[in-house]
Amino acid sequence: MRHMIVTGCDAAHFDLATDLIASIRETCDAKFKIGFVRFCTTPVPKAIANLVDEIVDCSSEYAQFDPQYGYYAAYANIKPSLPKLFRGMDLLTWVDADCWVQNDVTFRKVEIASGTSDICIHPILDVHYLTFPMPSDRTVNLYARAAPRQFDESKIRQPMMNAGVFSARPASPIWAAWRSAQKDLRKRFVSGESIYFSDEIPLNYLLQTSNVRIFPLRGTDNWQTYACQPRFDVDALRLVVPTFPFEPISIIHLAGSSKDHLFDLGVGKKVKLRYREFQKIKQDMKKMRLE
Repeated sequence: MRHMIVTGCDAAHFDLATDLIASIRETCDAKFKIGFVRFCTTPVPKAIANLVDEIVDCSSEYAQFDPQYGYYAAYANIKPSLPKLFRGMDLLTWVDADCWVQNDVTFRKVEIASGTSDICIHPILDVHYLTFPMPSDRTVNLYARAAPRQFDESKIRQPMMNAGVFSARPASPIWAAWRSAQKDLRKRFVSGESIYFSDEIPLNYLLQTSNVRIFPLRGTDNWQTYACQPRFDVDALRLVVPTFPFEPISIIHLAGSSKDHLFDLGVGKKVKLRYREFQKIKQDMKKMRLE
């Protein structure tokens, strides 16, 4: 199967994207192709360019976009356009730049599941998120500015699908419907409406109101670190689900403020969960075992 994992960002997040891509290559070798979408006009650093198979430039509107109106990726309709940006693939998997990968379980899973589903995506539901309100108050407040003009308000409180990690085959009907929803936001914005550019909220509304076949990814496929701290398995040197049977987490998602949050993993000091820092912790632990 020609399976491409795609990510993208602007210069402010190149360091996170570098970690993500390095984690894919180190974990999965050359099993999957990697695509990168450049949001901004800043040249892509060699640390990224040397590890990806294809780079697409989507920066033409970056200078004119004001972040107060949301996310540039949504404004530029990037995620719904992946089959147009990266052609010749059998499966496209998007992973946000603020994620990193521990194993290839999720990628192998979606190769199978996408054969009978229109999209594979994680509803932000997990027993470990029980103390975190889902959807968040912020999402609820923004919903009306990113949903269709006439929308069913009862859908607001349904579980949110996280568009930070998703997979679909190029022939899936979700792509065209999603692109259309994002284009409608642009039209409304141009006409003067107070729009917030999110690609996640329009996608959620589509999934909640359309006859779309969804394969729900589990928490281990897109672990929301802001909602629950993972456990550090000291013996296996990996992050796992915090309760028995302590399943390994496949994709760590450092969404929101968790990018720079200091976590207590029981290693003597609080640490960030960024990939390069976690790799340093593992190296230190290995050295201690040899002493």
